[in-house]
Amino acid sequence: PIRTVSVTGPSIMQSQCVDGHVLDTFVPLESPEMVTAPLVALFDVSVGVDEQEMSRGFDIEMSASQVDRLVSRSVRDQEVRALVDVLDAAGVGLVACQKLLSRQFKALLLERGIVPLDRLSSRHISTVQSLSGCTILSIACASSIRPENLGRLASVEKVTFGNDLRSYLVLRPDPETFKPVRTLVLCADDHCASEELSAAVSGCIATLQSVALNPTLLAGGGCAEIMAAEHVR
Repeated sequence: PIRTVSVTGPSIMQSQCVDGHVLDTFVPLESPEMVTAPLVALFDVSVGVDEQEMSRGFDIEMSASQVDRLVSRSVRDQEVRALVDVLDAAGVGLVACQKLLSRQFKALLLERGIVPLDRLSSRHISTVQSLSGCTILSIACASSIRPENLGRLASVEKVTFGNDLRSYLVLRPDPETFKPVRTLVLCADDHCASEELSAAVSGCIATLQSVALNPTLLAGGGCAEIMAAEHVR
């Protein structure tokens, strides 16, 4: 399959076809440039984050309930470290999450050379799952990390395009298990040019797919349009 990704800033001449699926999402700057043959863990729940604690904060004079939350935070930190140890030992190179990954959890993953991705849309979650064959995990604990729940990719690479300073992540599926994927990276100077180029390329791809499915040509098709264009010129 072929997909397109629009990149605003670089010249149109820097458009290219990339081997793999380019994820247009935020990638931490500290992420490794390349991870080869990584296993993939995919969560649909926040990891290492107490959402109630984030919303309420702490008072200067802590109540008994806040002391309890501090104790639970210490326990949670231990659980996060245990989870990172298990992920690293299993050979996981990419941890993706639909919700939030705590700063501590992401820092620990990066120290082990593991790429953390959080706040992924449902579109990106489906992409990661379909390319790697992993199971979406709804429990973030060490016991949930089992070989049958993990996916596999041929590689994960952090790339940039032209003078665009933003980093993108290229996921390449295992060729022994999945079909190859290509991404057309469409570069344009501004947003309007990017939209026009994307529409033109999408039309070309649809036409090529139609011809591949029904390889029939109409003799003289488009002749009237060519003659009219010549007359206008």
